[in-house]
Amino acid sequence: MDNQAYLIFQLQELWYGIDAELVQEVFPLPELTPLAEAPPDIIGMLNLRGKIVPVMHLACRLGQSQPNCKLKDAVIIMDWQGIQVGIVVNQVQDVLTFGAAAIDTSVEYGRSQASPYIKGVTRELEVPIVFLNPETLIRQPDQVASLAWESELDRTEPDFPEIPLNLESEPSSETLEEVEDPDEIAALHQQWEALLNDSESGSDSEQMLTADLEAAESDSDQPLEAALEEAFEPEPTAIQPPKLGTFFERYCPDASEADQDIFRQRAASLREAPTDTDPADLRSLAVVGLGNQYFGLDLSWVREFINIRSVTPIPCCPQHIVGNINLRGEVMTLVNIQKALNLSDDSRESPQKAVVFEVDDVVAGLTVDEVIDVTALSSAQIAPIPAAVSATYREFLQGMILYDNQYLNLLDLPKMISQGVLSVA
Repeated sequence: MDNQAYLIFQLQELWYGIDAELVQEVFPLPELTPLAEAPPDIIGMLNLRGKIVPVMHLACRLGQSQPNCKLKDAVIIMDWQGIQVGIVVNQVQDVLTFGAAAIDTSVEYGRSQASPYIKGVTRELEVPIVFLNPETLIRQPDQVASLAWESELDRTEPDFPEIPLNLESEPSSETLEEVEDPDEIAALHQQWEALLNDSESGSDSEQMLTADLEAAESDSDQPLEAALEEAFEPEPTAIQPPKLGTFFERYCPDASEADQDIFRQRAASLREAPTDTDPADLRSLAVVGLGNQYFGLDLSWVREFINIRSVTPIPCCPQHIVGNINLRGEVMTLVNIQKALNLSDDSRESPQKAVVFEVDDVVAGLTVDEVIDVTALSSAQIAPIPAAVSATYREFLQGMILYDNQYLNLLDLPKMISQGVLSVA
């Protein structure tokens, strides 16, 4: 019999499995965007490389209490019949293969209705693994409930007695023949005559009631209907919409500022659009921060990133020369390009980070505010610098490219060195 691969993961000390063919990818839990009026198991949505994916917490889906989300939690992206959804679990373990005979699908709970989410259980391992039904996991909760009740009704047919009721004619002889006791037959006839009498006198009672209402209305200063409406009109209540709250307020109340930054960084990396270009057309870049702006350096120029410990000033040098440092026994000059690019340099503190580059046999350290990322972007996405930008600034840039929802300026270090802007001699 054919074997099937399952992705095994953990949730609240229990182990679960799901069809591995439906799993598209797995990654650490990022920051999510909560959704208003979403089902209780959907804790937010995720921008996955340009596609919005709803994310459910498996504990909520299975009817368990909502645990606080942790940095170690993972998201399983699953696709079932074109529906893509993320599932939050505690830990992803491995991919294991089981035969159909190893999965027990006749799990009894001691009650008539089984869980619609559970496909079966295997006890071949030391710890039982519960296999989930992907169809019911992804369907809407009302559809799942309907599916469960349909399954229950198919298994047990309720035995309710049929009670014939026909007010337009007297009871048939067939119905009376079922009752053998003469006293019971007489009682049925009396009940039937009482129903007929009430039906015939209904119109007279309605006329009497109408007359009483009109008489009462004539003795009052205001119409009776208006008085009744005023008496029974409920007090208006101001309905305050519930506060949606942020992802951290709702699901990560114990997350520190550092943890929140990690969640945000994960979300930012997942937002990057996929590249369908030839790998040879990709350009590897080091992304650095300078003066509240992002700049890109071709990774082929970069030797390493360093933390600056001690700088020795050099007298009578151009403004872009910061000083010398000792890098593992090698004297290296630090340069600052912010003035060359007409960027404001309001920092009164000594630089803390630098990018060691080598261009045309020139080795130096470029001081930066922060080292942000190393990434690969398509050369076809590079746009020219707008003409409105100052000529001095535009002269030393190769172009700009969209990165993390803002523009990344590509530095032209060889040109800056050839024109003496970064002279270190």
